[in-house]
Amino acid sequence: MKRPSRSRRAAAAVALAALIAALLYLAISALHHWWVLLATVFSLGVAVMAAWYILSRRGVARAVATAVAALALLVFVIVVIASETISCSRSGSGWPRCRSALRATH
Repeated sequence: MKRPSRSRRAAAAVALAALIAALLYLAISALHHWWVLLATVFSLGVAVMAAWYILSRRGVARAVATAVAALALLVFVIVVIASETISCSRSGSGWPRCRSALRATH
């Protein structure tokens, strides 16, 4: 088997370095916003369990699971938006994408 060229090995090294940098950034962000991480993991876990009930049950259990899944997803969205952990930017049309972008315009 032929050995990869130097440029391919360099590209692989850059990709591994980028992966390590991204994981480091993720770990630091998770420590800084630990409560957001805890709330989102919990709410998404509840949503996944409710989705399983939606797919595997019938009748009242399915209806209750649907309400629980909707509530869990709503909690997830509220926590992410309220914590401002998503990046805020303006699109080409100038439409603000989140609350902090709205505050900057006033």
